[in-house]
Amino acid sequence: MVPTGTAAEWLAFRTNFPAGVVLASCSNAPWYDVNWNFRFKVTIDQLFVDSDLTNFVVVLRETGVPAGFWTNVRSDGADIVVTASDGTTKLDRELVSINTGTPRIELHAKIPSVSGSLNTEFYVYYGRASGGESNVTTTWSQYSNVYNMDATSPLDRASTNHIASSTGATVVTGQLGSGLDFTNAGRLNFTSTITGASVRTLSFWYFPRGQGGGNFGTVFGSADFNNGIRHLGTDALSLRRSGSAVTSTSTGFSVWKHLVFSYNSTSGIVALYENGAFVNQATLTGGWYAIPHLLSVAGASDRAPNGTVDEMRVSGNTLTAPWIKAEYENQKASSTFLQLGPETAKP
Repeated sequence: MVPTGTAAEWLAFRTNFPAGVVLASCSNAPWYDVNWNFRFKVTIDQLFVDSDLTNFVVVLRETGVPAGFWTNVRSDGADIVVTASDGTTKLDRELVSINTGTPRIELHAKIPSVSGSLNTEFYVYYGRASGGESNVTTTWSQYSNVYNMDATSPLDRASTNHIASSTGATVVTGQLGSGLDFTNAGRLNFTSTITGASVRTLSFWYFPRGQGGGNFGTVFGSADFNNGIRHLGTDALSLRRSGSAVTSTSTGFSVWKHLVFSYNSTSGIVALYENGAFVNQATLTGGWYAIPHLLSVAGASDRAPNGTVDEMRVSGNTLTAPWIKAEYENQKASSTFLQLGPETAKP
């Protein structure tokens, strides 16, 4: 407590601290609901956000999570609620996985507004004994299809276009949580075709060990071998259209890469980003191609990648450079992008 009698006295003290005095702030945001016993604050560091973002999906991983969380949260995570900075406005969230014993968690939340000039805050609540929270597809309103690659036949988190059949896939440790690993053979088939009309941006994490089956390992495949994102006897991935390379990634095996191909249908330009940075752009003649299969090549399981693929997303929006950079920074190291506060018990 500071014995100040007037606002002027407080201001004088506030702007000229005595030696050894540190200003601390108190969290006075209202509590979401009395049935939830604990929460912690999460702060998005604006240093990693170049401009304001709308409906941005953040991922929270286990590093930095308060120790009390693992004993106070339910083992299935069904009590987890995410709110805005006011402490009460419930936000859309998707809990992909949780293991309180390991401990591990992959939690996605849609933040309505992320500032590029100020830190953005939200809360994670937990510790309710009964009742259950559900994942909601509206978490992914910026995407048409999202595959977290946490199962051999992963669900489409953004809609109902799940994987209808799967061969050759093995669940391994990925970049965010789990990923799907292939060794030159295998394929995944959609329930229905993802058409070019619904595609503006393709993004995924990729850890290649080699060029894939027949040196033509394909990550995003089309109905024939002339179109898709694939190797072609090189350690670079190429976006191919009608048999020609439109743009190609950097080379290099045995390293995780976050790759984004963002297409502007007005200009006809597709831009390539690697690890959050713009690499190059090129004209994509005739617009985007149809993608009958997400991973591998239709009808050719021997053209699968030789490596691990994680967090594959399709968006009908042309995602911007600031969005792509923030997404990379968050997914690369959530504990750096997000600053996690201590556990707070219900007042």
